[in-house]
Amino acid sequence: VYGPTAMPPTDAGSYTATASFAGNGVYGSASANASLTIAPTPLTVTPADKSKTVGQVFTAFTGTIAGLVSGDSITPTYGSAGAPASAAVGTYPIVATLVDPGGRLTNYSVTLNTGTLAVLPVPPVTTAVELTSGLNPAPPRQPVTLTATVGGIPSARGMVRLQSSPDGATWSNAEGPFSVTALGSTFGATFAVTMPAAVQTIRYRAVFTSDDPAIAGSTSPELTQVVAKAAATVALSALPEAWEASIPVVVRATVAATAPGVTIRAGGTMDISIDDGPASTVPVVDGVAELPATTLAEGSHTVTATYSGDGSFLGGATASLTRTVAANGVN
Repeated sequence: VYGPTAMPPTDAGSYTATASFAGNGVYGSASANASLTIAPTPLTVTPADKSKTVGQVFTAFTGTIAGLVSGDSITPTYGSAGAPASAAVGTYPIVATLVDPGGRLTNYSVTLNTGTLAVLPVPPVTTAVELTSGLNPAPPRQPVTLTATVGGIPSARGMVRLQSSPDGATWSNAEGPFSVTALGSTFGATFAVTMPAAVQTIRYRAVFTSDDPAIAGSTSPELTQVVAKAAATVALSALPEAWEASIPVVVRATVAATAPGVTIRAGGTMDISIDDGPASTVPVVDGVAELPATTLAEGSHTVTATYSGDGSFLGGATASLTRTVAANGVN
């Protein structure tokens, strides 16, 4: 017999076991008592660490319960002061509470661990900077517009700085910082950069810095700007348009870049000859060379011009012009 119950106990607690013998024809009756203690079972609840973004309501708590005896309907619930949408950025403990509809917790030695709920700031808006060149390649001394477009920002916020590097390893500030402005339907900044006098390759990048903590800064991929001499063309003209014997003719050679967008004017010299005669070397000033006024005899004459090139333009371009010189007074 077990006291205080007649059945073998299973719940935690202290019990007295009594053994009785009624006796028989050989032995007399006898009884004896013994103490029995059933210790509580260890039960450990551990909430899992979680995180959320500030402004959100958090309900997705989880955790583990270890040591629960089969058949006992004990379940954990979890909560944290960081769960409401109003919780500020920071860390908050996650606490566990046990639900015991069958009243079985007295059979357990319970350990309730705590977890951590991290309330994180709203991630900054991701931005992407693209840097483009208005003329690439460009000749030496040519002004070039570089445009930095900042994607991902809802309005004109922040600054953009242009950096340059000769090798992609060492960067220095080249222009700016300039405020981000509206560029049509996008936002960004433009930089007016004059190419150096020497042929070379320059690396540029644009660095965007936001003035809003909710918007992330970013750096554009490298732009490789090629500085190379421009190919040139030569066009010949003469004044007056109608050539007559004994009336001086001024021959003009104009140098232009073959690529659109080149705005600088050519220098250097031009070799101009008439009818394969000795060439006269004439300076090219602002893209134009003029042969001093020349009087030509009646008949057909061909003028040939060859450009020498300069620091910004390639040499070798040629042009020719053939006209007939009429007798004086005859058009």
